[in-house]
Amino acid sequence: MISAMGVAIALQNLLYATIGAKLYALPPVFTHDVIEMGDVAISKMDLFAFGFSIVAIGLLHCGLMYTKVGTAIRAASHDMEMVSVLGVNLDILVAVLFLIAGGLGGMAGVFMGVKYMVYPSMGWITNKAYIGAVIGGLGSLPGAIVGGILLGLLESLVSVTVIGSVHLSTYRDVFSFGMLAILLIVRPTGLFGRLVEEKL
Repeated sequence: MISAMGVAIALQNLLYATIGAKLYALPPVFTHDVIEMGDVAISKMDLFAFGFSIVAIGLLHCGLMYTKVGTAIRAASHDMEMVSVLGVNLDILVAVLFLIAGGLGGMAGVFMGVKYMVYPSMGWITNKAYIGAVIGGLGSLPGAIVGGILLGLLESLVSVTVIGSVHLSTYRDVFSFGMLAILLIVRPTGLFGRLVEEKL
């Protein structure tokens, strides 16, 4: 994780040095049409992104559960040495994992760029993704989904809350990282994670 953050900083500064710190707008997939349901307004772009994400998560789940590569990935998450002994090329397996993670991350970046703007430091939103994964439980796909949704809902509630004269949106990141610290103390495995006892 630390090495990945170091590479991210290097790439970010490379973009600053080459294209600058300007904000770029991607062409909108939809016009800014909004669907109103009572007092709630949802843009078509958000609905499309949500539907696309559901399909992508479903395909990922099926790939992990019903393919040989998915079986190897799940086995390697428990015991990499045993998987290697059974004949699985770990270098290729890691490359496949990076390809899947990069593809999903790129998809998220495209949707974010279409909805908002494209800028060199936009990748730091992955810090929140990491918090959501830890909340749900690392290694659990349902946990990552539930953790991400919970974090998003809680941050939205914090953003619209005003106590006294202080608007809590200023402290949204403090709230997120504080919640992560408390969770790591109270339940280190997350909501759906399992504590695996190491045996000698």
